[in-house]
Amino acid sequence: MLLRFGQISLPCKNGQTSVDVAKHLEKKYKLKQIFFRVKKNEISKQYQQSLQDALNDTIHGGFVPLDVNLLFGKANNTTSQMFRDMLNKRGFDGIAQGTPTLAAKLGISSRFKAGFTRKKVGNKFVRTDRPSFIDTGLYRNSSITWVE
Repeated sequence: MLLRFGQISLPCKNGQTSVDVAKHLEKKYKLKQIFFRVKKNEISKQYQQSLQDALNDTIHGGFVPLDVNLLFGKANNTTSQMFRDMLNKRGFDGIAQGTPTLAAKLGISSRFKAGFTRKKVGNKFVRTDRPSFIDTGLYRNSSITWVE
């Protein structure tokens, strides 16, 4: 059994895909490796629970899928969400070399018309920082986990 971390291939800006972006980020920051190193105990518990649930279903005469990704579906989804949560909560800051990124510190974001994140303070808007690796949200939202 092999646990895989990857991306759903979605179009991105400049003719790239979410897979291209993920390859660049992994080469430079090793995010998926760091994620696994930091969260391996929690990840392991998710897959153990899936096996335990399958065993209980078998004992009680229930249906257990033969497809490994159906069997581990909940663990796959939970692990993918754990990665997204780590991105959202700035979990790589200070762990991955070069984080937080300069773009994150400056609040640069393609999601907003102004080109950066901001909040209203009094009568004017002030630029704010954002989590690293979440410029458009495409990388985060296209991250998936599966078993081979």
